[in-house]
Amino acid sequence: VKTFIVGSEPNSSYYWQPQFDTRGGDIAATNYEALLAETYDAIKAVRPDAAVVGGALDSMGTDNPKNRPSHSPLVFLRDMASAYRASHRTRPIMDVFDEHVYADNSTLPPSMPHIGTAIAAADYGKLVALLGKALGGTAQKGSTLPIFYGEFGVESTIPAGEASLYTDASSASTVDEATQAAYYIQALK
Repeated sequence: VKTFIVGSEPNSSYYWQPQFDTRGGDIAATNYEALLAETYDAIKAVRPDAAVVGGALDSMGTDNPKNRPSHSPLVFLRDMASAYRASHRTRPIMDVFDEHVYADNSTLPPSMPHIGTAIAAADYGKLVALLGKALGGTAQKGSTLPIFYGEFGVESTIPAGEASLYTDASSASTVDEATQAAYYIQALK
């Protein structure tokens, strides 16, 4: 194994708790930064040639401690970089940054950029700028940090003839299989 992804969607309360401290401050990004730094050092001590991948962030988040507690990738990355700066660390914490680039729902094309704090497939420029602003001037690469889009998906409608084979079917917005295929092609391009 030469590549290690540290965590999965630490900006989501589904995978990482707590997201906020008792005053509503971001505790998840601070704790994740500490874990990422410790993991980076441990892996590099044994395998200096291994790639440590950080982030693996959910493409969306509420930035609200009371309503579905989670952090948008923009806020989480900013807070993680603040924790990194506050640590006065002189080594990087990752070799690659991973972003999960799901659209708000499957009916939206991957070419649609987002306004605000979400980051999806079409927001590459926004992500590069954010990495540069958040991490520039530190030992951690910022805008030149390689980016890995670790997850992307488009939900298709269950064909009527196969609906009886499914239980607890999602109520998410779906597309037909031709649109799903077109969106995957578009995302890969």
